[in-house]
Amino acid sequence: MWDNTHPWNASQNSYKPYPTRVISGVDILELSGEQQTLIGKTMDYVTQLENTCQQAIETAEKHYSRLIELGDIVPPKSQEEINGELLRIIEKLTDKVNKLEGEQSGYDTNSNGSNEVIQSSNRRTSKRKNEEIPAD
Repeated sequence: MWDNTHPWNASQNSYKPYPTRVISGVDILELSGEQQTLIGKTMDYVTQLENTCQQAIETAEKHYSRLIELGDIVPPKSQEEINGELLRIIEKLTDKVNKLEGEQSGYDTNSNGSNEVIQSSNRRTSKRKNEEIPAD
């Protein structure tokens, strides 16, 4: 009473050997016959690679900061900076509109649609009988 479900008990045609895996340096290889297939790397290699990447990122950030200081790179503005600039522009425009409205209040539109300056004058003008008024 042999159990035929195990690889060592199965017939020769259905037998599939387990693959052989070896570690060679930092590589994990699968051997099948004379063929070698790279299937992974060791944890030591992965840790070393992570450290190298972290050092590269830190160096790049230092260089980027230095280029900003020198003015070679202008970093993108944050949303808060953009909003602040827009607010200042709106305030300037509001001041200009208010100033123009104040100037406009000194003008009145006549029936022809043209603007005339209306000035109140409390001075009394007198004209002598034979005096001519020069034309402008």
